[in-house]
Amino acid sequence: MIAIANLKLTFRIVKNNNEVVNSYCPFAGTFNKIGNPVLDVETFLTINAPSIMFPFVREFLAGISLKAGLQPILLHPVNFAALAEQSKK
Repeated sequence: MIAIANLKLTFRIVKNNNEVVNSYCPFAGTFNKIGNPVLDVETFLTINAPSIMFPFVREFLAGISLKAGLQPILLHPVNFAALAEQSKK
């Protein structure tokens, strides 16, 4: 079975009340389910898939901002397990 995870990153940079950067970056990850994994697909797509994809998104954003002549935009790591737990509450 193939599972597809979509991760969307939207960000803005405002300096002196002027919008300097406004960007929307969609990312998609394709994952193959092999055998009988312990996690169900929904849990995997909610926690594990974004956790696997996010370092690549962080690197992309840092690289593209640097290439655009800006200071590199460095996103903090995200704990997707904690976010999923918070959204349940």
